[in-house]
This record gives sequence, structure tokens and C-alpha cells, in this order.
Amino acid sequence: METTSRSFVVTSLRNFPYRNYDALKSAVYGGDARIGIVPNFVFKWLKAAHSLAYESSWLKTQWMFWGALPVLAAIAVVAYAIISETWFLLAAPIALALAFRLFHPAAALLFGKFRRLLIFSLFLWLPYALLIQSHWLAVMVGAMITIWFAQKTMHNMGMQILVRDVLRREELLCIMWEDQALGIVITKPIGIMRSLTYWSLVMEINGYFTPYPEKAP
Repeated sequence: METTSRSFVVTSLRNFPYRNYDALKSAVYGGDARIGIVPNFVFKWLKAAHSLAYESSWLKTQWMFWGALPVLAAIAVVAYAIISETWFLLAAPIALALAFRLFHPAAALLFGKFRRLLIFSLFLWLPYALLIQSHWLAVMVGAMITIWFAQKTMHNMGMQILVRDVLRREELLCIMWEDQALGIVITKPIGIMRSLTYWSLVMEINGYFTPYPEKAP
């Protein structure tokens, strides 16, 4: 059985844009670069590595609260449907399950502008529902906003934990770089480049992916 060896020092990584780990940290802390992580990897890594086991009780409590909130939102809609006898809302969990998938941060890569437009429209539908006193619509839209905000908050919390750990543990950075889960965003691009991100296989320049030259920069 073949085994794939991993690099645990950045000097052994291909296409890594800094000469060593300390140079990367200096760039990040100096505001010249920041760490970007693929959204789906945030949840995947935290679950697989049980990273939250080492965090404070307060942070773990927050994580569990935001994780449970989408389920509580769906239960609240069903409860409202029964109490108000708005029976068609009993099918709401199906729509909310679809919203859960669509509003997941990882879905941004797949649905892009459509997802952003849909989220923006929710904040227009909510005041409209309140204005016309459509309680069922306000409850439904409110549940969707709750689901979106809970997932966004969990993603931001997970991102902060991972970025912190990446800047503490060189081997973690190496694993994520080789798994194409981590990019290094240059906050002050040079010349005509409006944006520049280094990934393990390609560079992302002004939103377009470009292969590395024969010798990595």
C-alpha cells in the first residue's frame, strides 16, 4: 500500500510564496497578507480534529447554540403553523432544509451572485411582511434569516479558530496548503493587480486563476 508523505515545514511546500513560516506570520501580523480558508473545510476540520474540545466553555456553548438555532427556527415555524392553524406551513421544514443548504457558506462557491441576491431579498421581504401584516410570511422569512445568520456566525467563529491555529502550528498550515484548503491573500497587490491570492496549485489574480510559472514566486 502506497503512502503519501506530507511536508510539515513550509520550506518544503511547492509554490509557497514566503521563504519561511516566520516571514508569513510577519506579513499577516503586519497587515500585508491574510489567511483565507475554503468555507467547507472550516466545518470539516473542526469536526474531524475535535478542535473545539480545547476551547473555552463559553465558546463551546456559543458554538452549540448557533448550531442548534436552525433546528429551533424550524420547530418555531411548525409550532406557529399549528397554533395559528396555518396548515400549509407544516411543509415549511422542506423549504427551510433547502435554505439551510443554500445559505451554507460553502454554497457561495456554487451559487455565487444568486445566493447573495436571495439573502439580500430576505431583508426586503421581512419589512414588507410586517407592513402588510402577513404574520405567516414574517415568521417564514424570519426563520430563513435566522438560519443564514446562524451559519454565518458559526463559519466566522470556525474561521477565527483555524486562522489562529494556523499561525501557531506550522504543520497545520502545511496540511491545509497541500489539501488546497488554504490560500494566502495579499492585501496590498502590486501594479495593475487589484487582488492576488496564492493557492497551492494556482494563483488567483483579479479573480482569474493563473498557473504558476516554472519557478514559484
